[in-house]
Amino acid sequence: MNNYYEFDEDIDTIEPEPTIRMKCINCGYEEDMPAWLYGEFADTDFSSSDKEPPCFVCVKCNKETLYKKGIKFKIKK
Repeated sequence: MNNYYEFDEDIDTIEPEPTIRMKCINCGYEEDMPAWLYGEFADTDFSSSDKEPPCFVCVKCNKETLYKKGIKFKIKK
């Protein structure tokens, strides 16, 4: 059995995966997140009744304060 695959496409013609820029509102850390991953969580979180944007854990400060950069929302007090 052959476990190898052959691709007809040249590796240079494959487009890069779309990403979304994320920013931590606690420490300012920024990173790119794959758009498909953000979309998976956005579908889940936005279907809830509170309609808050999806929030992720920041790898730098380890808090749930990583949001899509530039998004505006009310911060609960």
